[in-house]
Amino acid sequence: MKDTCPANETSHTSWLRRMFNKPVDANSTTPVATPEANPAKKPANHKKVLVVDDDPLFLKVTATQLEQEGYDVLTAKDGCEAIEAVRKQKPNLVLLDLNLPQDVTGVPWDGFRVISWLKRVEALKDIPIVMMTSSDPSKYTREAIRAGAAGFFSKRLDAKHLLTITQQALTRRGLKPAAAGFDTSFQI
Repeated sequence: MKDTCPANETSHTSWLRRMFNKPVDANSTTPVATPEANPAKKPANHKKVLVVDDDPLFLKVTATQLEQEGYDVLTAKDGCEAIEAVRKQKPNLVLLDLNLPQDVTGVPWDGFRVISWLKRVEALKDIPIVMMTSSDPSKYTREAIRAGAAGFFSKRLDAKHLLTITQQALTRRGLKPAAAGFDTSFQI
């Protein structure tokens, strides 16, 4: 079957497609195992990361990649599940999608509403949050940083960037939000 995706695809799933693009043996249709395709799981670092996204493919691939890096991964598919998971599990970091579905009562729990709620609860306000979107990041980066996010990730970037942002956000955990006059266009 021929791949119909253009080589310069910029959708948020393009890096997912590249991740699963494995070499195929010329004599069969079975993918050839490569060290990059099946990386060994790193030792546990005992850091809990909550990944919140309504896209099940992105959620699964991101969780798998973080687990391979040694993180304990929790997942949530909407804002209500995210709030519940943060309250009960107290993760070290939250990777939060900007666009989330409404809850059963019709409340639109987008990423900004979730981050606003978390920053109001004393026991949870210091948990770093990295916002993510497949939309144009230039529209939301400054707003996310002002809302209290530790960083911003565009799903159009390579997955390795997400790992870098995760590591940096966990390292910077003790830092306070940007002071007045700070250039909020900075992205981790």
